Amino acid sequence: MMWKYLLMAAAVFAPIDAAQAGARELSGTWGGERTIVTFGKSGAEVQSDCANGTIQGPIRINAAGKFAAKGTFQSFGGGPQAIELAPIPAAQFGGHVSGKTLILSIKVKGSPTQTLTLREGVRPKLIRCL
Repeated sequence: MMWKYLLMAAAVFAPIDAAQAGARELSGTWGGERTIVTFGKSGAEVQSDCANGTIQGPIRINAAGKFAAKGTFQSFGGGPQAIELAPIPAAQFGGHVSGKTLILSIKVKGSPTQTLTLREGVRPKLIRCL
């Protein structure tokens, strides 16, 4: 019987991971100018007019509304696409959620960082590269 009390005391006084305190999982569709990001249990899919990518997940935002994750991101040009022999470029994603707004940054080595403003529940029409 005493072990029950010891387990309860251990649970009450167990250290809390500050990074996970107040964390929540990002989910749903977020959209902005020519971009849609769909978050789910296994990560996210990024789609824009002339690019697409994935974010490894699940994506958890901390109590301050921020997250960082790895994934892939590839831009395309208009017209027929060459068969890619190289792997899709690795990318670093960072975000800050405030209410229903997400500021998303995408960094691919050798390219400038892209910063996108997305709104929860918005699903804009994409016009694919021509």
